[in-house]
Amino acid sequence: MTRSFNAFVLAFVGLSLVLPVHAQAQTVKPLLGTWKMDMATSAAPGSPATSNTNKLEAVGNGFHFVEENVDAQGGVMRIEYTVESFDGKDYPWKMTREGKVVPIADAIAFQRVDNHTYELMNKNMGKVIMTQKWVLSNDGKTRTVTMNSKDAKGQTTVRTLVYEKQ
Repeated sequence: MTRSFNAFVLAFVGLSLVLPVHAQAQTVKPLLGTWKMDMATSAAPGSPATSNTNKLEAVGNGFHFVEENVDAQGGVMRIEYTVESFDGKDYPWKMTREGKVVPIADAIAFQRVDNHTYELMNKNMGKVIMTQKWVLSNDGKTRTVTMNSKDAKGQTTVRTLVYEKQ
């Protein structure tokens, strides 16, 4: 009886450790890959970008994100961060333009709402400066990003960006 019970406990403990990791890996999988912004359907007022590409690669239970925006003069702005988990904790965030750091934000927090919806908060020194909502289409081929930010005068800007998985 004791041997069977010990085997049951070991199996239960083993599954309880493996299943959350497997579930986390499943939640990140639809986000992985290369995404290109559909410039014709994206509403990004004030954006000088002529192209925008996101690359998301698996890292542990999360992902590494790299975004590259190219403007009409060929200048490149790059955003980069690694999210270890969809736990709402702050992770380092960095933007560079032509290799120089642009000090707009320093952290990002990422949470999964459901299988198709994610909420993000860009922060600077602990203060939320932008919120984002990512919604994946049912077929996983389109990601719609709605970004809300306020400028120094308190004016809200809403941008809706549409990305297609490559």
